[in-house]
Amino acid sequence: RSGVISNYGILSFLFKGKSSDQNNASPSNELSEETINTDAEVVIPLLGEEKSPEMLVEIASSIVNTWHSEQNDWDVFTTLKFDWSEFQSWDQRLIADGGFEFHLWSNDEIENPAMLKGRIGLGARQEFQSFNEDLIPEGLFGLKCKWEISQSQSLTADSTWFPDLNDSENYRVVTNAKWNMQLESVDNLRLSIGLHHEYDSIVASDVKNDFLHVTAGIEYAF
Repeated sequence: RSGVISNYGILSFLFKGKSSDQNNASPSNELSEETINTDAEVVIPLLGEEKSPEMLVEIASSIVNTWHSEQNDWDVFTTLKFDWSEFQSWDQRLIADGGFEFHLWSNDEIENPAMLKGRIGLGARQEFQSFNEDLIPEGLFGLKCKWEISQSQSLTADSTWFPDLNDSENYRVVTNAKWNMQLESVDNLRLSIGLHHEYDSIVASDVKNDFLHVTAGIEYAF
């Protein structure tokens, strides 16, 4: 059993004006592996028109558990995530999902191996202080890839489509890309820098459908 704790600042700051319109942990031979992520992202405005700068706060925390099969061809995962934001259609959001992660392609024979996995599952989303506070059942369909640049550095990327099972016009697409570097001074400690993009098809009239975050933080693997 192993895990990863990731912290991207307990409080993150978005300097955004109002517009006029508005782990994979390394594969092991064990049957199960648990990964725990606690993320609070550092947010920088890359989309939108800024006019009156103001400081907004966002917090994101998640717990991810992954159990690997003995054949190492598929995994079972569960995720519980809480978001708190001042610039979305909601003030708080709770997301829970689970499913299967299966091997699609890998190249372990080269010096810098890479792998590609598919993900499928089900979940639910509950928004608070939102224009829609109904419990929303969601599907989960995604891809995840990882490239080991060296023994101390890696690149990871994933993209997931979350369709509302009750409304085909309501869906989310979440995409992440991250660079990790092992810190030589401290064992099991990694520097992580990345991008987080989310597109929501249905939002409040004064909120844009998509947003892009730059994240930077520290991960501790155990």
